[in-house]
Amino acid sequence: MLRAIHIRKSISDRKILGSVDLDISNGKVTALLGRNGAGKSTLLRCLSLVEFPDAGHIDIDGDTYVFPTPHATVSPWPRVTALFQGLHLWPHMRIRENIFGPLQWQAREYDRAFAKRLLDDFELNNVMDRYPAECSGGQRQRAAVARALILPCQYLLLDEPTASADVEHAHILGTYIRELATRGVGILVVTHMFGFARSIADRIVFMEGGAIVEEGDATLLTAPRSESLRRLVSLH
Repeated sequence: MLRAIHIRKSISDRKILGSVDLDISNGKVTALLGRNGAGKSTLLRCLSLVEFPDAGHIDIDGDTYVFPTPHATVSPWPRVTALFQGLHLWPHMRIRENIFGPLQWQAREYDRAFAKRLLDDFELNNVMDRYPAECSGGQRQRAAVARALILPCQYLLLDEPTASADVEHAHILGTYIRELATRGVGILVVTHMFGFARSIADRIVFMEGGAIVEEGDATLLTAPRSESLRRLVSLH
């Protein structure tokens, strides 16, 4: 289990996260919902240790990181793999290299049959030798998502993975997320698409103002308890 305990984070004098507790279980998909500015992306960055919390604990299968930390912490990557909204494709590398890494990474173990099927379904085979600037926004998004899905990990954190996806590719992505969950990967998906969350998630978590307001299974989106979530559900 990937567990966040009493995670706090501020930027200057502005509180972003206030004592957040969150568990990501192996083999389960958690959808994290909330308005812009609720703290969802910051929480994801803290869980992956791309940013350090100001206070709290993060436990990854028994390895505990305590904050504030007085020194550099060893990165949990690739055990914890994250996809951020910026995509972070290397502009000087072709799509093939962005997905599979430069030549010295080719020995990394990954499921080649799974990767081949994913690239077919994501319609990326015809752009593998292009640079990111030569691809559409949707192609760049799918390449970044493919990289995250292919890399073997125990926990996968995805921030708005459907941002540039059409309905068909969002559905395809959902099937791969569910497949990885059946393999035991714990998955957290930040999304604004409530229908997508309903279709993939074992658990729904709703954030507002840097705190988790409510959580439950997919029926939470049918009968939300908080007024904030009820208003958002009424818009979808």
